[in-house]
Amino acid sequence: MPQHPSQKFRYLTDGRLELTPHVAATLEVRRWILGYGVQAEVLEPAAMREALQREAEALAERLAPRRKPLATAPEDGRDRRRRSGGVE
Repeated sequence: MPQHPSQKFRYLTDGRLELTPHVAATLEVRRWILGYGVQAEVLEPAAMREALQREAEALAERLAPRRKPLATAPEDGRDRRRRSGGVE
């Protein structure tokens, strides 16, 4: 993200860096923040924090293991589905 004239940096006592920019909450800014993963935390505005939380939850849901395994074929290879109009 390019530097913005309004942004300020402050090093915290625990070694973290606090960045305070005054920018519009655009998709580009959200993607930039998400690019830092768990290394970044948005403190405010609340609307930006909530938007990022929704995106993170959607990503976690998408990456979660499937609850139901995909159907597998029977060992003998025969299709056991019922067919209309005939007897197997």
